[in-house]
Amino acid sequence: MSEAKPKALVLDFGGVVTRTLFETHALTERALGLKPGTLNWRGPFDPASDALWRSMQADEISERDYWKTRTREVGRLIGEDWQDMSTFVQRARGAEPQAVIRPEAERAIRIAHQAGVRLAILSNELDLFYGKSFRERLPLLALFDAIVDATYTKVLKPDRHAYAIVGEALELPLAACVFVDDQRRNVDGAIAAGMPTVHFDVARPAQSYAEALGHFGLTLLIGKPESLPMRDINFLTENNAKPIWHPMAHPAEMRATPPKIIMKGEGVSVTDAEGRTVLDAVGGLWNVNLGYSCDPIKQAMAAQLDALPYYSGFRGTSTGPSIELAYELTEWFAPEGMVRAFFTSGGSDSVETALRLARQYWKIRGQGDRTKFLALKKGYHGTHFGGASVNGNANFRRNYEPLLPGVFHTPAPWTYRNPFDETDPAKLAKLCARAIEEEIAFQGADTIAAFIMEPVLGAGGVIVPHESFMPMVRAICHRHDILLIADEVVTGFGRTGAWAGSRLSGVKPDFMTIAKAITSGYFPLGATLIGAKVADVFEADKTSFGAIGHGYTYSGHPVGCAAGLAALAETKRLALNENAAARGVELGKALEALKAKHQLVGDVRYQGLMAALELVSDRAAKKPADKKTMAAVADAAYGAGVMLRVSGNTVILSPPLVISATDVAKIAEGLDVGLAAAAAA
Repeated sequence: MSEAKPKALVLDFGGVVTRTLFETHALTERALGLKPGTLNWRGPFDPASDALWRSMQADEISERDYWKTRTREVGRLIGEDWQDMSTFVQRARGAEPQAVIRPEAERAIRIAHQAGVRLAILSNELDLFYGKSFRERLPLLALFDAIVDATYTKVLKPDRHAYAIVGEALELPLAACVFVDDQRRNVDGAIAAGMPTVHFDVARPAQSYAEALGHFGLTLLIGKPESLPMRDINFLTENNAKPIWHPMAHPAEMRATPPKIIMKGEGVSVTDAEGRTVLDAVGGLWNVNLGYSCDPIKQAMAAQLDALPYYSGFRGTSTGPSIELAYELTEWFAPEGMVRAFFTSGGSDSVETALRLARQYWKIRGQGDRTKFLALKKGYHGTHFGGASVNGNANFRRNYEPLLPGVFHTPAPWTYRNPFDETDPAKLAKLCARAIEEEIAFQGADTIAAFIMEPVLGAGGVIVPHESFMPMVRAICHRHDILLIADEVVTGFGRTGAWAGSRLSGVKPDFMTIAKAITSGYFPLGATLIGAKVADVFEADKTSFGAIGHGYTYSGHPVGCAAGLAALAETKRLALNENAAARGVELGKALEALKAKHQLVGDVRYQGLMAALELVSDRAAKKPADKKTMAAVADAAYGAGVMLRVSGNTVILSPPLVISATDVAKIAEGLDVGLAAAAAA
């Protein structure tokens, strides 16, 4: 005879029904007016850095003692003497209790309730920590048959009597009650009392609730609301690349060879529709620096969606998150001299904004002839007409010409291929700088608005200039009174091993364009940052020329800015620049070894965690490898568990900045398999 199904679901409250305070530091800091990153204790998310948490896990102190200590610490940060946990909770999150409820919890609780499962809460601290008014404002709790709170019973888990009390309240034997708690000792106490249990993983809440519902024969579909069923895999496969046109691809090729369907991301890996999980050595598209499991960003977005999902940033209104993020960005890039931020929806928008503001700057100054732009060949600056015009790669230009007039390109400091046949990086940098000077002389400095460049050229093939090059460009621009735009869409926020590509050589540009890692790809957001020289001219203007007649519906989107605040805090806390530098050294060594091993590799280039392998069919002639060869490399590497990005005859690597040394080794192994397979084909 099969075992009878249980009849009741008994949940802990804090951590199980609500997000933990460890997960909502960004919300707490905003509510209390603390700088992002002030709260750095992470409990179960980083036990090694939280000695007090380890003491609690070792039963040296109680859970209540842990939170009393944290309460006093946080109170002192704002100059107050907090003694009660309820003060902490109410001040940090009490204004909107619903915002801290786990969405997975609400879904699971409603599924259980609708199926006739009895519900109870067994908490050590519900009203003690949260206050009576907190739960009174949570309609979800009306679905519960019993709430047993040690605030009143004075019996704390894991005392077996605590479990007996909830069994009596439900009028059920404990064997018929499934108990869910995030504390191992409380789960052990329930097991000793005879209850089936689920040890709740705060880092994987959906999976934990799915396990709990499984005891009742119920299902929680992970990753989407039950009211919005995903079409089945057969439907997705059948319609792949048919109703959708993909960017940077030929529609006919996509239909003939449909792309991989990515269904899930976790850590630094993604899983496709066929269930294959691979390490993402592309990092989404240069942008998922924090990997796919950054809960602080997800929670910040969820909370902001609940508070204010959207409002315009056009003249007359602003939002709290946009003000905060603008402040944080100017602090972050203060070494580059940035003092203002103009929000956009992404990198192309940011470049377009910089180009337009550069022209406007000269109109304000009465030099309206300064309309031209200079840029580097092989540079990439997005796909808007302005960005495509300053792009230095024909692939992004030819099909859309004629583009903007008055845009001129000079050679990039690319040691592998350049018109000077120069392989010495320092000498090449001087030759390229001289070419810029010559172009300025030919065009006339008084006709040029700005020079735009990436500190490290990304989509053009990860071309890493000599450290002297960008300072020389800065000096040239200063000498001729030409604005310098640093396109940091890829290089910003740590990818190069520094917080900005410009910081690698100590350059202060007049504009910086940023996007991608500003939210780790979790929300489309970008910004154009403005230096003091430009800001002063705009803000001192008393004419119509200073009015900015430019912007986007989603400029300063509050959800995007909330994501940005959380992403910046995590990026700083994890010191991603340092990890990118360390892992980048390991990756560079691995790529050099692959070059020595495989004749197919003509050149390898790298800076931090942006890297490229240029593949050739003939090393001496530097003949680019064909599409078939490149596809063979990528396909074999994917089979070996590594996602690569192919651009022309170049394999581009831009993995999440949270990768480990083990991940670097796996990327190298995948490349080795891919290169060997292509050579054997």
